[in-house]
Amino acid sequence: RTFQYFLNDKIDVDEKDFVRLIGFENIKVRIPDPNDDYIRPISYICDEELVMAMKAIVSNSYGITPDNLFITTAREFGFKRTGENIINALLSVYLTMLDNGEITEVDGKVRITD
Repeated sequence: RTFQYFLNDKIDVDEKDFVRLIGFENIKVRIPDPNDDYIRPISYICDEELVMAMKAIVSNSYGITPDNLFITTAREFGFKRTGENIINALLSVYLTMLDNGEITEVDGKVRITD
């Protein structure tokens, strides 16, 4: 955390230790290049990016369940399997989205709140 001392007025570090330039708001969903074998670990993907991906998937789906949303989101980020770390990260983001009123569940299906 020494770098924080020197860059204190230029960076922001969130509660999950993601570092951003102050004022940077242009977060995008980064899907892995199919020609590259590198897949970012789930811990390298910020919650905001996961939220954006999940919302895009829900808006382009008809009647997706939470479990299918997690699997589809994981696949979009290049994960072939959904282990405990991946499911826990996605579930945490999903529950936050529910609490914030960004999404709802109706009859077991996920919908974006208007």
